Amino acid sequence: MIVSCTAALVMGVLSGCNASPPGSPQVRDGGSETVDLPPPPPLELTWEPCGVRGMAGNAGQCATVQVPLSWDDPTGERVPTSVKRFHSTEMIAGHLWILIGGPGLSGDWLDNALPIFEAIAPDFEVFMPSYRGTGSERLRCPDQETINGPGRTEIIGDEWGACAQTLEAQWGDRLALFSTDQTARDIGALIDATSEPGVPVYIFAVSYGTALALTYLHHFPEQPDGVILDSVLPLGTASFPLGFEDAHNRIARELMAECGRVEECSSRLGSDPWQSLVAASESLDAGHCPGLSADGIDRGRFRQMLGYLLERLDTRELIPALVHRLTRCDASDVAAIEWLSGIIPTLDDPGFFPPEARNDSVVLRTQLILSEFSTDPVPSQSAYEQALSGLHVAPDFGGEIANAASVWPSSGRQPSALTGCPATQVPLMVLSGGLDPQTPPWIADDFASCLQAPHQQLVRVPRACHDVLSSSPLASGGLTCGMRLTRDFLEDPTGSLDATCASRAAPIDFRNEPSISMALLGTADMW
Repeated sequence: MIVSCTAALVMGVLSGCNASPPGSPQVRDGGSETVDLPPPPPLELTWEPCGVRGMAGNAGQCATVQVPLSWDDPTGERVPTSVKRFHSTEMIAGHLWILIGGPGLSGDWLDNALPIFEAIAPDFEVFMPSYRGTGSERLRCPDQETINGPGRTEIIGDEWGACAQTLEAQWGDRLALFSTDQTARDIGALIDATSEPGVPVYIFAVSYGTALALTYLHHFPEQPDGVILDSVLPLGTASFPLGFEDAHNRIARELMAECGRVEECSSRLGSDPWQSLVAASESLDAGHCPGLSADGIDRGRFRQMLGYLLERLDTRELIPALVHRLTRCDASDVAAIEWLSGIIPTLDDPGFFPPEARNDSVVLRTQLILSEFSTDPVPSQSAYEQALSGLHVAPDFGGEIANAASVWPSSGRQPSALTGCPATQVPLMVLSGGLDPQTPPWIADDFASCLQAPHQQLVRVPRACHDVLSSSPLASGGLTCGMRLTRDFLEDPTGSLDATCASRAAPIDFRNEPSISMALLGTADMW
């Protein structure tokens, strides 16, 4: 299965003796207004042994707790949220909270990240929350999310209408409370409930998790001892769906420029590999390679395939090879492209549905994207398809968002009141991948103006993709650049950060990797 790099990591926060309680004053609208909230009741967590994927026995501890549906009405209706914690040493140097991205992913995915954090932060206790709206009581439309339905466990096409009616009947305007703002206040309350005197708390956040972390910092600007934002998504970034698709096209052009600087690649695609990609893509409109069209692989499908590959460190190097194969178009090339097309399903395919995804919420994902990260208005399906036709590399993720937008309960779509930079003085490190199509580097460059306090800085790693922590290998091997930077920050967030590893990133050599090629193309030679 090809899983998008979009899935993210976390946020950890320190709650020391000077930590602000969850009901402390909030700063809204980038610092323009202070609002006093009623103090919420403290959370009480009961920990039970639970399993950690890949480890024997019950290596972790889990707790589920009821939190206010609205923190502005702390004694009213409640919804569940849960957290898992893990530590492998008796002496704990700090608490590290990991906030996953998505949106709509459950914390179950974070088990996969534990080996990384054991390697770079072995003395930390790691906390992995599952947000409101995910988990066993996740937001869902059960009649539409069925294995035997047209979208399997996804929701597609006309199914959105019935789903919207279900949500309207069940939640009404309370659907808007499944928001980044309310979830950030959940996190603050959880940290407050688990903090220990003298034990620092740190946040590591990736992708959507960084938007959650920034919202958290608006509410709790003094609670953490340090924050790491990997693949940052600033508050107020409302560019979905077309901006998301266009960013893939722009980053693909940068990747093909890298191809032009490598003999292994340029010898096959010429001096301008991007133009070779454009020509190959457009040739499908003219009837080139009819064997592919017979299998339903037109320009749109080819564009989508390239968009999927671009998001992963271990698959993006296949893009020039696919362009080369499409241009040549012999029988083996057709077979390889058809093979790839057949194994890039959506996660709803039961044959590819990973256990980590069982508690994800497609409804929460849609709710958050439509409310907080989409343009207003969201383009119609026809307008979206028209704009997409001008691109050559794009995952076509926004089509179903456009479908959902036309019927989504209007009372549930309330954009966040929090925008701009949180007024925090805590140490903060932002990691940005130069070839990240989901949260592209120009977004991080704009956000850099928020980094005004001491020990707040942006580190750009030129060839990294989404999730710099794991997608920034060095030419010398060993820990990635992102792992080294995270380790050093956690050891001393106010120290002088050595970011020179960003200039020692491993090159993209576009050489054949037989195992990847065999898995994705059905042949040992990608070229």
